[in-house]
Amino acid sequence: MNITRKIKLKMLQFKANIKSTFAKQLPFTKEQFLGDCVDNSLIVDSVNGMIGPARFSIQIVDKLDLLAEVTKVPGDDYYFVEVSSTCLLAPCFDFLGPRIESYYKRHAPELEVSSDLFHRMCMSSAVILAYWHEAAHVVCGHLDYQEKKGKLPTPDWTDNEASIEPWLDPKVYPLLPTRTIELDADIHGAQFALGHIMHTSEVFKKIRVETYLRAFGVGIRGIFEYLTWGEPHETPATTTPHPAPITRAYVAFTHAIARMDKMGVQPSEIERLQQFAQGILLDFEIHDLGMTVNPGALNVAQKTELALWSRRHKEFVPYQPTRGNRNAS
Repeated sequence: MNITRKIKLKMLQFKANIKSTFAKQLPFTKEQFLGDCVDNSLIVDSVNGMIGPARFSIQIVDKLDLLAEVTKVPGDDYYFVEVSSTCLLAPCFDFLGPRIESYYKRHAPELEVSSDLFHRMCMSSAVILAYWHEAAHVVCGHLDYQEKKGKLPTPDWTDNEASIEPWLDPKVYPLLPTRTIELDADIHGAQFALGHIMHTSEVFKKIRVETYLRAFGVGIRGIFEYLTWGEPHETPATTTPHPAPITRAYVAFTHAIARMDKMGVQPSEIERLQQFAQGILLDFEIHDLGMTVNPGALNVAQKTELALWSRRHKEFVPYQPTRGNRNAS
């Protein structure tokens, strides 16, 4: 069976599963969610030829020592993405469940889907973002950059207190390459994730785009909480290689919608949807997560992170696994 036919079969199977869910409106359980995670990983696997000669495979693993990570096979253009069902997927389901229910109750008149289906849409968006964030590390050349440049600066939390000091200085930590790498993966991962949903989800084609963007925003905000901290956390992420979860979601969501121009959405509509998306995140952050948010400070943080990204993300381009770069090397 050729690869094109295999991709089509996987797509059809995935669409059939979604269509069945849309019709039955069954209660959404953790077991169903973990099953969806496997289905969605097959879709990502089936389209990863977009990155040229490099290939990657996504695996749902029962590991306690990671959330999600991507590793390269030494001496080969093959990458493994591992996502922990134990430490990431199941806890995120438990964390987001009551918050999604709270959000749905407040916005039910504006949503044309059942609470169970909305829950499923949110969680699917969360896990698809987790997959594509890790895959974006491959697509954007981050692993090869690290391989060629050597170990990037990271804090030693236990052995050397002095190594932590630069991470506590807001003038220093944004300049570290790790920070830019994570932001780059957030932006491109969100773009890939939203494109994945728009192209494969039968539900997306049956409802208003605003409804699905609500689910996408809630889902990615939840998964960023775990990708940043590994658990719910209220401390600003000034001492990690990641921006704070709300900032990550804010930047990623805005850029994901910007790529909708590739799908024929007009610039004026994109601008409206970006403002709508930012409102979704602030509303969910304050009323359902119970976090304290200063919108002005959030805008400043967003601009700071984007300024960093715009200055440095081009450093990774020569390391992207494209045929041109491979031939040049």
